[in-house]
Parts: sequence; C-alpha cells; structure tokens
Amino acid sequence: MEELQGQSEIKPPSAHKLVKYFPQFTLKVFHMVVKYTLKYLLLILTLLAECRRVYYFSTKQFSGGLGYDYEQDMGNLSKLPRHMSFVINEDVTTDYCDIANLIVWTIAMGIPYISLYDRHGILKAGESRLGKVIKQKVVKTFGQKKAQGIDVVLKDSSYRYQNGITYPKKFCVQLLSEEDGKADIISTTKRIAADYADNNIEEKNINIDHINKSLKAIENIPDPELVVQFGNIYSLNGYLPWQTRLSEILNFKTHKKICYSQYYNLLARFSKCDQRFGK
Repeated sequence: MEELQGQSEIKPPSAHKLVKYFPQFTLKVFHMVVKYTLKYLLLILTLLAECRRVYYFSTKQFSGGLGYDYEQDMGNLSKLPRHMSFVINEDVTTDYCDIANLIVWTIAMGIPYISLYDRHGILKAGESRLGKVIKQKVVKTFGQKKAQGIDVVLKDSSYRYQNGITYPKKFCVQLLSEEDGKADIISTTKRIAADYADNNIEEKNINIDHINKSLKAIENIPDPELVVQFGNIYSLNGYLPWQTRLSEILNFKTHKKICYSQYYNLLARFSKCDQRFGK
C-alpha cells in the first residue's frame, strides 16, 4: 500500500529544470505573439487599402468603368512632356472613343499640347464628331463641375467648345495629316522667297537653321517631346520631320481598346528616358 502511494505521488519540477526550460518557453511565447501581431497588422493594412480603393471609387469620375488617381500618378513621374503626339498607322474606329480616351488621359496629366496624326486625314474629316466625343469624355471623366474649367480647342478648325467659365484651363489638340507637312513646306518656301526678293534676307543666311525656324513659326506650338506611334508599321509616315528631331519615339501595337495602365506605362517609359540631345 505504501509502495503504491509512493508511485502515485507526482513530484513537482525542480528549480533546476524550471531555470533550464523557462527561456525556451518564453521564446516560443514571444514568437507566437509576434506571428499573430503581424497577421493582425497585415489584416488591418489590407482593410485600410480596400477602404481607400472604395473611397476613390465612390468619389471620382471614371473612364471605362475604372477610377484613377491622376494627381498621384503625375507625382510618381519625374517628368512629363509639354507636347505629346499620337501617330495612328492603322485604321481609325469611327466612334473615336479610343482616340478620345487618349486625349482625356493626356489632359488629366496636365499636358497642354496634344497632336493627332493620321496620314490620310481621317481624323480631320471627322473633326466635328471627334470634338463631341471628347466633350462627353471630359464630363464623364472629371464630372460636370470640374469640366467647366477645361477648354479643349481643336486647332485650326471651326469646332470649339467651352463650358462657360471665364478663365478655363486651355488644352490645344492639333489634328494633322500628310497634307499639313506639304502645305507648311510650300508656305515656308514662299515666305523665304518673298523675303529674299524684298531684300529682307541675304542668300548666305538662307540655311537649315533659318528654314527650321520658319517652319516652326507656322505652328507656333512647342515640338513634341514624346511621340507615340500606333500600329505594326514602324514609321511616322510623313509626320512633320523637322519637329521630331529631338522627340522620344515609342511604339505601341494598337490604339484600339487601349487601357489607362498601358497609356500610363508609356509616360513612365518617357519619364525614365535620359535625353542627351546628341552629346
């Protein structure tokens, strides 16, 4: 009986064992606390990110069903072009929605000069329709109130819309075709010939620099710093060669169904480009 009693007694752990295993136990508890704390923080950050996305979704206007923080995107780029040009080397869709998206996104980036070039002048022929689609896109993207501060001018055309504010922010959209380049050359040649006939310029001063300045004076807008060429033909197809000597030229497969992230990626590539101007 006494033997059974002795066997059933449970001896408490000795102080030596407690000292030995206490650090290991404490370390395991610490690891568990850190592990679950990190999981909790990750969950909180995920919820905050989702709340932020929902906030922008509910407070901003959208293009193509998506909301974008244009100001934040602008801040992420080290530089932006002052004049951005699009060369369309493919069929232009008659609804002009994709073209209008490119223009509205460029406006959202604060780029004041935009030019559209297609060799055969399809965009110029559909100028009135394009202007209306742009207006609809501007209102849809920025909202009616903010759109009142945006004035889009289709340069050298009779179509112009302004949404009734005294001092709107103006954006110039230039529609170009192969004929514009030819007409500019003819006009410049006539002007130089007239100046020479009137003794306003000497023959020795008629050089490449003078011709270049005369050609630029016709358009009265800065040279495009970024030219995006759409289509499988890697050519500018007659787009104002004297204005693109220092332009960064990027190619993209098509303008059809282009999304904002693809457009923004083109600006990001330009932003990272180091233009050395022949040095």
